Amino acid sequence: MKKLLILLSILLLTIVVNAQIPPIFIPTAFSPNSQIEKNRIFKPISKFGDIQSYKFSIFNKNGELLYTTKDTTNGWDGTYHGTEVQGDVFVYQIVIKYNDMNETTLNKKGTVHLIKK
Repeated sequence: MKKLLILLSILLLTIVVNAQIPPIFIPTAFSPNSQIEKNRIFKPISKFGDIQSYKFSIFNKNGELLYTTKDTTNGWDGTYHGTEVQGDVFVYQIVIKYNDMNETTLNKKGTVHLIKK
């Protein structure tokens, strides 16, 4: 019985710790000249919670870094050194270290389509 209570306590603690990591929505496309303001910037959407660090980066197909930020409120506007880039597919990487008991790190990579009108 004592072992069962210990196992249940560990399971409950694991569920509570993992429940603190909020889901992240990452758009698959954006258009910097969209009439809809929220579609002009590409960034992850989440209530990030208690994090140690955050890094969001954008790369072109050649692996060249076009944009990076450590601020969860900033996103990419589709420019590189102040010049608009052509519509294409770009690679993003998000690395988040959470302030939880497991020191959880999320490392997510994917692609986004920049649409030009």
